[in-house]
Amino acid sequence: MQRTLKEWRAHLEISQNEMSNKLNVSPSTYNIWENRPEEIRAKTAISISEILEVPVEDIIFYNKKFGLRFSLKLEEVET
Repeated sequence: MQRTLKEWRAHLEISQNEMSNKLNVSPSTYNIWENRPEEIRAKTAISISEILEVPVEDIIFYNKKFGLRFSLKLEEVET
């Protein structure tokens, strides 16, 4: 099931302060990410998915104001 970052956090009953502590960022930075998810870098998105224990492709990065919606899809690359 795909949900926005804010929806996942609320669903799992994790506070913004808890998320910011786990990500080692300020609460204001985390708040910006929830409100402007296009600011999140791929590496951070992966860290967030690990904290939430959901696949990164199940997190929708959506900005209602700009109508921007995308999900991050990861593919395994053979080395």
